[in-house]
Amino acid sequence: MNARVVVNQPESIKPLQPYFVINAAASYLKKSMTGSPIAHFYSFQVSDAPGMALAVPDGSVDILFNCDSDNPTARVCGSTLAANEIELQNGQRYFGVRFMPGVMPDFVDLAAGELFGHEIEFNNAVPGTRHIFEQIAISEDFNQQIRLFLHAFESRLSRPSASLLLQLVEIILHHHGAIRVEQLEKQTLYCARYIQRIFRDNCGMSPKMFCCMVRFQYALFQLNQGRAVNLAAMAHELGYADQSHFLREFKQFAKMSPRAYLANIKAINYQQRIQQL
Repeated sequence: MNARVVVNQPESIKPLQPYFVINAAASYLKKSMTGSPIAHFYSFQVSDAPGMALAVPDGSVDILFNCDSDNPTARVCGSTLAANEIELQNGQRYFGVRFMPGVMPDFVDLAAGELFGHEIEFNNAVPGTRHIFEQIAISEDFNQQIRLFLHAFESRLSRPSASLLLQLVEIILHHHGAIRVEQLEKQTLYCARYIQRIFRDNCGMSPKMFCCMVRFQYALFQLNQGRAVNLAAMAHELGYADQSHFLREFKQFAKMSPRAYLANIKAINYQQRIQQL
């Protein structure tokens, strides 16, 4: 039996791309979705002198529109394996759609494995939609961009996937990624090889990598609250072998240590930049 992947993910681990917020010139607009394959829509204008623009692992697909009235562009972005520098044009406004972890949009004409770790031009990944792409990109109204996107693609937001994938993703999110494949075997009564295949076919990555991304995203959420955290306790809670393991993986995924990241977001008043609509 097939089912569409709609994950009611806890607010605490909605997928984040914090450097988009950090590089915003002013407010970062965000409209969260519930009961949808889409995590949230967002819009921001890049600072005239941005810092390092990075995409961090989140297990999600993003569609990012460059709203340049003279030369609008868009790209479909798969999750990265590590923090990767990305191109954001100084002073330019962007509109984005971020999907829930594990969701592959049905309207994207690519296999999950082709997109993971890559960026594909929107018109190549979603053929025959140039008109709607241009409408979305040149609109100056965030809410209108959301309406245009949903009108065009709402019936094809996620691919019909094995119901087991939905079950696996919900278990992993419930545990904030701190769960091993052997534990997934016990909870679902499916063997590791079959679970591996389900993830490879539908997400383009292994369940172990997906778990690593989810627990990193949970660590980001905790740090984004701007409060002091006990890194040893966080490492233990998220199932890392020790604090050194946590620090090493966080630095790989975020390009800096947790303490440096926390200092950075405090310096720019991270939470105050986000305007929830």
